[in-house]
Amino acid sequence: MDKSTALLFIYDTLIEEKPLTISELCETCDCSRRTALRYIKNVRKYLLNYHNQVIAYDRKKKTFLLSNPKKD
Repeated sequence: MDKSTALLFIYDTLIEEKPLTISELCETCDCSRRTALRYIKNVRKYLLNYHNQVIAYDRKKKTFLLSNPKKD
């Protein structure tokens, strides 16, 4: 899967409020763990800058989820 399609896959999955694991992302996008993490970083930056949304990581479930940013 090319980078653009992978980024859109991540975006769509998170917008649909579905949890996303690194292993699922690596398998679906046919990429390495390092590349998958870089893709998530790119989508995280976009969502924060343009939609005020945060991608959170749940350590217990080992999944990424979309959440609202914390306000101080």
